[in-house]
Amino acid sequence: MAGTGRQRRGLLNLGMLVVVVLLAVTVWRVSRPKAPAGHILMPGLHAADIRHITLTRGDRPKLEFALEAGVWRIVAPLQARANRMLMQSLLALPETRSQRHYAAKGLDLAQYGLSPPRVTIDYGDTHTLALGTLNALNRLRYVLAGQQLYLIQDALADLPESAARRWISLDLLPPHARIRDLALPGLSIRALSPSSWTVTPHPPKLRSDQVTQLLRNWTLASAYRITATPKAPAGGKPAQPVAITLDNGTLYRFEVISTQPELVLRRDKLGVDYHLPAAMAKALLSLAPPPATSPHDSGKGSLPSKAP
Repeated sequence: MAGTGRQRRGLLNLGMLVVVVLLAVTVWRVSRPKAPAGHILMPGLHAADIRHITLTRGDRPKLEFALEAGVWRIVAPLQARANRMLMQSLLALPETRSQRHYAAKGLDLAQYGLSPPRVTIDYGDTHTLALGTLNALNRLRYVLAGQQLYLIQDALADLPESAARRWISLDLLPPHARIRDLALPGLSIRALSPSSWTVTPHPPKLRSDQVTQLLRNWTLASAYRITATPKAPAGGKPAQPVAITLDNGTLYRFEVISTQPELVLRRDKLGVDYHLPAAMAKALLSLAPPPATSPHDSGKGSLPSKAP
């Protein structure tokens, strides 16, 4: 009898083990990552390998981008840093996957907006994509790559045909910019060393962290939109100049057009206006008030009372 009981327990344990293994296999099959579906538009071409991009846009001027010192820039029809987010979308296009594709041979490409194409994007080394119209039923974009016609999600929307200023970076200054001199309306800050500054006019009880914060505000400032500079100057107060010199000698000039209902900074060199929230006017155009201090540390961290 004892042997029969042990045998039953062994069979029961074996059955439970089988159930556990089957459950584990099921969970593994459900949770394991699946290989991405669809066909890549340009196999073998990766964003990290791209150095130059040209958009040919019918009657509009060609739009050209180049990677310079790790930063994407617009090089034609104007010269400016490119918007990082928009460039990421443009660089990701060759590796986009399509669920539907057809052999282009024998097709009437004009029906898909590809003869001539809406836009041709040249990534260099004969890697070219042609963008066509949208499919009216599924709102997918027709794309011609090599001898294949693809349908893809339209991540770029109307950007390929847009004015070059749409592609300008929203950041006022380059990444990791280090400001050497800052000339604001009614305030001038000039570096004496990496940690010492002269401020004119010199406010009472000025602290070094006030200067540091003002410079940091400029290096991090980003507009929420960019518009073309109006041909006719707007009425009202004359524009106030801002000049920023970086430690590499590069000079950036802006004009303060307005501070209400939004802060508008103009760059005549590019012919564009940067639009920022009105609250940014104080952060960019003046020193922050010094923090409250006790009589025991009133001089702590302060700059010299007179500018050298």
